[in-house]
This record gives sequence, C-alpha cells and structure tokens, in this order.
Amino acid sequence: MDETGEIKATAFNAAVDLLYDRFQEGKVYYVSKGKVVLAKKAFSNLPCDYEITMDNRTEVEECIDAGSVPEVKYTFIKLRDLGAHEKDSILDVLAVVHKVNDVAEIQTKQGKQLSKRDITLVDDSGHSCQCTLWGKQAEQWNHHNNPVVAFKGLKLSDFGGEDQYSRSSVYLTLA
Repeated sequence: MDETGEIKATAFNAAVDLLYDRFQEGKVYYVSKGKVVLAKKAFSNLPCDYEITMDNRTEVEECIDAGSVPEVKYTFIKLRDLGAHEKDSILDVLAVVHKVNDVAEIQTKQGKQLSKRDITLVDDSGHSCQCTLWGKQAEQWNHHNNPVVAFKGLKLSDFGGEDQYSRSSVYLTLA
C-alpha cells in the first residue's frame, strides 16, 4: 500500500452491474482478480501512478479491520483563488452549501438523458461559485440545511465566463 491509500478502479458494461452494489463510500475493500495498469492521468484526479481495471471475474471483499489505512488527504484551495488555477484543474474545496437547485434532466450531445444539480458554495474567503453534480450524486443529494462540505477532485471549468466546478464522481464528506 502507498501512503495515499487511494487508487482508481474502473469497471465497464456487465462488470458495473455485477460490482456496483458491492462498494460503499468510506469503506475499505480487498480487490482481487483485477488488472493493475498504469493510470490514465487525463481521466484521474488521484496521485497514484496505477489504477485497477475490474471485470466479471473480479472479486471484492470488505476489509473489516481497516484501522491502519490512511485517511483521505485533501489539498483545499480558497474560492477566491480560483482564477489562479487553469481550466480543467482538479481541486479540493472546503465550503458551505449556500443554495441547492432542483435536479434537472438534460440531454447530452449523444442523446443520453442525464441528471444534474447545481449548488452554490461559499467559503471563508467570502467568495462563491457554482458546483454541478451529475448522475446519482445529483439525484441523491438531500442536504438542504447549509452543510459544510469537503469535495475532493472537483474539475474547474468556465461556463458563460463564470468559474464553476463540475464532476461526475467526487469524494464528498459532510463536515
């Protein structure tokens, strides 16, 4: 195990259907019969140089005694400093959820229906920005009482001249 305790694992097609319900955020797992490959850094926000590709033969078992596993490490930035980062940067943010919009359904250029939810984040620098959640994270968001949140792996984008975060899969902790 490396010092970060983080590695990306990817599954496609039937393997997703087989493995999806076996994982829960915040838990640790033993994964066997997956393929360890060099990380595709363009598609990963983790510092690990490797990732795991899982298929129908991959076995997953929860690690009950995970006491020595490192915790998630954050490198928080202030919202006032967004302009100092390039578009498509992957960043960590600690902020208060100021506003939560309803879930909206959009159609992608490929004709696929996708759920999205915009939330407004504010931090102690006094700045705010919009964060877009996609898919299940957008649908399952039910935190409407201004929680403090820690987002890991948000992608900085520019929409209509405004800085905003967007990510289909982020690690989220309610503080």
